[in-house]
Amino acid sequence: PTKAGKGSARTLYKHTGKKPEGKTPQMNALIATVTEAKKTELDSTSFTAQDLVSLAVKKGTLTTGQDPLRIFRFYAKRLVDEGYFAKA
Repeated sequence: PTKAGKGSARTLYKHTGKKPEGKTPQMNALIATVTEAKKTELDSTSFTAQDLVSLAVKKGTLTTGQDPLRIFRFYAKRLVDEGYFAKA
């Protein structure tokens, strides 16, 4: 069940298994974080944007001067449209 009212930060996503193909470094970082995460760190079949960006920052795959969640929101539609993530 997806919680309403918090926008993309609380929307549940799942990784489709598709590998990054020459995308922007920030997009690659988000995809790689899900792909390489251990099941105990992040469940690739059900995660929120908040879970993903906090793990990406913790692992050092996503480094940015901006709010990391803002980076996810910028790429969220494209990640879904291009088949990397799906809304769970």
